[in-house]
Formats: sequence, C-alpha cells, structure tokens
Amino acid sequence: MKLLKQTLSICALVLAAPAIASANVLTINSPDLTKGKATLEAGLRWDLDDSKYKDHFREYALEAEYGITDRWGIGFEFVAERGHGEGTRYAVTAMEHTFQFLKQGKDAPFSLGIRMEYEKSHIDHASDKAKARLLFRYLNESFEGRFNIGGDREVGSDAKRGFNGDMRMSLRYHVNEHFAPALDYLGGTGRVDELPRFDDQTHRIGPVIYGHINEKIGYQVGYLAGLSEAAPDHTLKFAVEYKF
Repeated sequence: MKLLKQTLSICALVLAAPAIASANVLTINSPDLTKGKATLEAGLRWDLDDSKYKDHFREYALEAEYGITDRWGIGFEFVAERGHGEGTRYAVTAMEHTFQFLKQGKDAPFSLGIRMEYEKSHIDHASDKAKARLLFRYLNESFEGRFNIGGDREVGSDAKRGFNGDMRMSLRYHVNEHFAPALDYLGGTGRVDELPRFDDQTHRIGPVIYGHINEKIGYQVGYLAGLSEAAPDHTLKFAVEYKF
C-alpha cells in the first residue's frame, strides 16, 4: 500500500506531454502481466501534415518485454526516426519496468499498475527522459477500456525544466478473438506549471483495429486525426506483436 501511494504521488506530479521522438509508438498499455510470457513488438508511426516540418515524420520501434513474475515485468525499446529533410537515425533506447498492483477479479473490477521508464537519447542536444504512467484496464465480456495517464521530465545538464503530461485512452469491442474495432485517443498537454493553450498541445483521436492472427501473433492498424494545431493533421500507426 505504501508503494502504491508513492507511485500515485509520482503520477500526480507528472500530468501532460507532447509526443515526438519518444518511445512507445502511440501504444496504450495494459497493466496485466504473466510470469514467463515474452512479447516482441514492432511498430511504425507516420505523420502527415500541411506543415512541411511535421509532414512525413516517421518513427520506428522494436520492443521486447518479459514477465519476471505476475506482478513485475521488464522491457527494452529501440526507436529510430526520420524527420523533415533528414535521413533515418537512431533516436532512443528505453528501459521499462511495469508493476501490477491489482488484478481484475473478485477483489477489483479492473486491473491497475504503473509503468516506469528511462529513455536514453542518441540525438545531439536532446536530453534523456524519465517517465511514469498509471495503467488502468477494464474488461467486461466483449468491451475493453484502457486508460494511461502520466508524464515525463527531462534529465541531464541540458534538461528543460518542468513536467510534461501524457494521456491515452482506448475503447475496444471484441467481436471475436481475431477482430476488435476501437476508438483511441492520445493527448499531450505540455508543461503542467505553464499549461499552454489547447492548440499548442498535441491531441489526436481516431479508429484503430486490434486483433490476433493466431494465439501468438497480434496486430493493430489505425488512423488518428489531429484535434489541435500542434498535433499532426493525420497519423497512421501499425504494429505487429509476437508472444511466446
């Protein structure tokens, strides 16, 4: 209980962040863990925008996760990016720890956990980041809801001050084990202590299809429309995961 109170306090301080050149390619995580289960996921994010500086920004990620226990999982993520007028470059290496506090069942109607990350930047003049996100998941027969909230702050000698926040939500309807249409929302609100106007934040929403080809291979493909000026007008995301 003491650990839960401490992690809740951390996330309360860290509410709000734009998402460019970062780990987790628009992923909305679940807190559920299984001891001994490994997951390998490859993802692509592709932004399209009227501004040439945001148009055709691409982010490629490879993530590996493993359940050490039913309460603790560890992961690594490797991210490359390609921006306006630039070639593809290696951008971020991230180490992730997921802790599950509550499992859905008789004692709780939902699952609850936290994901803590450290992102090492490999781009000149870009700072490393420390991140934390609370993870909620609710599943009732065919309906599933996921909600992530947290944020990050830069670390290092050239780090910018302040906490940046990150909010993510996914509402899914599982038609069957192979097909689940969803509505996803991702929002970054900027620095908590200097909250910018809505159009200077990054908010996007759109339809996503989740599913499984078989017991081991899953996929997601989606489109997100920008709701604010700072967000890309259009974002495409694709991912394939393999469980073993």
